[in-house]
Amino acid sequence: MKTSTPAGAAPPAAPHRLLQGGADRRVAEMDLRRAHLDTGGQVHPGTLFHFAHDLAAEGAEGRLVDAKTALIAPRPANRLIAEATRLAAAHSPQVWQVAVRDDSEATLAIFLFSFLCADPAPGEETAAPAPAAPPAPEPAPPGTRLDRIVAAAAEVIARKGFAQASIREIAEAADLHVPTLYVHVRGKDELLELVYAREMALLEADLDRAVSQGTPRERVGRMIAVAMEVADRRRRQVGLLNRELRNLRPEARARTLARYRALIGRYETVIREGIARGDFAPVDTLVAANFLDMASDIWALRQFFFSEMQMEDYRAAAIAFTLNGLCGPRRG
Repeated sequence: MKTSTPAGAAPPAAPHRLLQGGADRRVAEMDLRRAHLDTGGQVHPGTLFHFAHDLAAEGAEGRLVDAKTALIAPRPANRLIAEATRLAAAHSPQVWQVAVRDDSEATLAIFLFSFLCADPAPGEETAAPAPAAPPAPEPAPPGTRLDRIVAAAAEVIARKGFAQASIREIAEAADLHVPTLYVHVRGKDELLELVYAREMALLEADLDRAVSQGTPRERVGRMIAVAMEVADRRRRQVGLLNRELRNLRPEARARTLARYRALIGRYETVIREGIARGDFAPVDTLVAANFLDMASDIWALRQFFFSEMQMEDYRAAAIAFTLNGLCGPRRG
């Protein structure tokens, strides 16, 4: 059994405050006192270990049989934040990973703890399931604290890029402390998916109003106009959506692309109706729908071409060009 603490005399235990508790994830914070630091003023390795162990043990179902240090890099700090995530949910062993960070979001330590759980009753033995992918985050209802966090994340990531944006900056932009932010989201990866969901939801709501009535020609024109108004107000966010897709985790990217495909489907539905009515020529609806969607992106992202053009003029030209293409060559 490997349960030794990192080298050095063990510091006194420190109570921590649980910020979020659950079967698979727990987040806590603790304030540091002088006794929790080493002679050089850095967080004592034993402090990091005990904080991580105690948080994992609270969520585990069994006794500790193994502890491994994946990373330890002590430094001065006033407060610690730990996030414990269960990696394997089989009967035994139960494996928890705990990352310990300071106020500036620097990672001071990562530990892996294995807990031996009670054996299942005879006949209940099952193969150990593979660790489940993180579930899709719940959308942020408008006006909530989570919505405020996601809006702040969109601003910071749009300005600095995903790689350079920090949780601390996002928390400050949302007027929150870092530990409070971690109560609502798991981290930057989850925030990026929520940003995509929020920005697409804003456009979806406006598009749905635009297609509520009128002929296919009229609805296509309104959809382009609505998307352009959103893009004009949110140019940085449009850049984010076009730039950061590669930084989504694979499962988040798949969910985001499925939602984007549904958004494009709104254009396709109107185009198909126009073809069925004889208003539009037979075209590849997916290609045409993507062209419609890109009209607003061009306005937002290519201002180096259109800086001297009024949006009304660009919008009229884009709608005319689109409808001419959809209606096909003139007869006679």
